[in-house]
Amino acid sequence: MKEKVAIVIPIYKTSLTPFEQVALDKCVNILGHYPIYFVAPKSLHIEEIVNTKTGSKIIRFPNYFFKGIAGYNQLMLSSCFYEAFTQYEYILIYQLDAYIFEDELLSWCDRNYDYVGAPWIPAQKYEQASYQLGLRVMNFLGDMVRIKTGAQNYYKVGNGGFSLRKVDTFLKITQLEENHINYYLSKKGPRFHEDIFWGVDMAKRHKNFKVPKWEEALGFSFDVRPHLAYKYANHKLPFGCHGWHKQSHSLFWEKHILDYPKFRIQTIK
Repeated sequence: MKEKVAIVIPIYKTSLTPFEQVALDKCVNILGHYPIYFVAPKSLHIEEIVNTKTGSKIIRFPNYFFKGIAGYNQLMLSSCFYEAFTQYEYILIYQLDAYIFEDELLSWCDRNYDYVGAPWIPAQKYEQASYQLGLRVMNFLGDMVRIKTGAQNYYKVGNGGFSLRKVDTFLKITQLEENHINYYLSKKGPRFHEDIFWGVDMAKRHKNFKVPKWEEALGFSFDVRPHLAYKYANHKLPFGCHGWHKQSHSLFWEKHILDYPKFRIQTIK
């Protein structure tokens, strides 16, 4: 019988910023009773970091998987990655620009989704009916002529930096969709990132690939436009968040992450 879930922390360097250290400590403090795995390059010595985290383990992959965004996309679209976690039903990807508020992990696992991440929230103007209609028309035309646009991601689920993934489903799709994966990996730019592959393309191509509606996913995580996400979530914070360290998000997160300002000051220094 499979174990329920493990935490997976990608790491590619030996020195963490104050923000990354906060993210790691928060993860261990709240989710430390789950199995924690650091995913690292074969050549990287991270024992000093890992040894301070009781019970955590290291799984190593070839160095090329950690060379920039392209390498990371390849790792997250590789069957070898998910094969490493087949003893678990789910994995929670926790990049070190994520943050967690409380332990709701088993609750999200019990909802039986294949993939959950922060929804991509567009600008506030899309609250207007005219913009919503325009968005539907653009998405329809984009699908017809097979042109990828940023608007096709609006209200989709979701960002992969803090995401819950059903291991068997992801492993199966990486094996079935080899041609489509190779197409993605041959392209550059954010429209071909691995989380777009999962949250947008696979949700279209596989009707049984289960993701929550964007409104429900707001309870899982915020990423872009957190002030709007908070409004749409009826002013409730989610399970976790992604990208909280970004300067463009600081005005929002300084109000909700109590230790945020002092770590921002340390980083600036």
